Amino acid sequence: MKTADAATLATLNSIGDVKILRADLYTFYLKNNSVLRFTDADTLLTVGGNSFVSGPNISRTKTKQSVGITVDTVQITITDDGSTLVNGKPILHQIRNGVFRGARVVIQKMYLTSWTDLSRAPVNWFEGIIGAPSVDNMTASFEVRAMTEMLNKQMPSDLHQDTCNNDLYDSVCGANRAAFTFDGSAGAVTDRKRFVLSGVLQADAYFVFGKVKFTSGQNVGQPARTVKKYTGGVIEVFQSFPYDIAPGDLCVAEAGCDKMFDTGCAKFGRQSTGFQATPFIPVPETAIEGGGIAGTAGSSGSTGRATIGSSGTSGRYPGTYIK
Repeated sequence: MKTADAATLATLNSIGDVKILRADLYTFYLKNNSVLRFTDADTLLTVGGNSFVSGPNISRTKTKQSVGITVDTVQITITDDGSTLVNGKPILHQIRNGVFRGARVVIQKMYLTSWTDLSRAPVNWFEGIIGAPSVDNMTASFEVRAMTEMLNKQMPSDLHQDTCNNDLYDSVCGANRAAFTFDGSAGAVTDRKRFVLSGVLQADAYFVFGKVKFTSGQNVGQPARTVKKYTGGVIEVFQSFPYDIAPGDLCVAEAGCDKMFDTGCAKFGRQSTGFQATPFIPVPETAIEGGGIAGTAGSSGSTGRATIGSSGTSGRYPGTYIK
């Protein structure tokens, strides 16, 4: 059920030839803690101390809401000529780069008799989470799923697994990106996927799952590529660069992490803090198969025979456990 203040109800219940103006208010709560406010009205609206600008052209489908725990949706379309900036870049560019993904959106309605009389409170109409967008040169479109979508989240959100749940360099990982970023250049070039990284001396596999990006040459400005292999100073990326790499092209390489405790996490010095996984939980079979010493509980990664049951009736079962 939607609720409205007395002034809004009085406007909607007006008798006679009364012109009622309607405007949608959109509030985007981005995951980087930025808050953006837009309106589909042709003028700036200041509501509740917050300014809703009429920058991009925003439209939406009708909301479909039902009783129960179904996930209601609404489709939002944003059209812009590049003049609306978000964090210094065009809004469509930021949507394409995933800045809006996972953001929370609150849609409210205003019913007015004049654009200058904003004393009425907005009506909360819809709230949800943005999904994957579809973006072209002038338009971005994405589905917003109601907050009941949160009931589909896995609980707990983190899995019990060997590999770390954190993203490298995020706030929980705590690794300093600048300390593991190196300036280099292309040496001998094999093709658009393989080249010698000159000016950088790191052990094999150091940059695997990391990023490499060119800062000069034909590939300058192209998105960074993920490193597939790094052996003997030769970098190989998963996806080819779009243009030929020339010897001497400058680049920047970031260390990568395989998410494992003994290798990736050790590389970044985050074993005591910043590692979020459970590599030492024994596998379930340990409870019935035992470990490496007869008659004792098993441990992950061991191979051996264990005694099950009492001394008179027990049998012996081989156990092999792979962490």
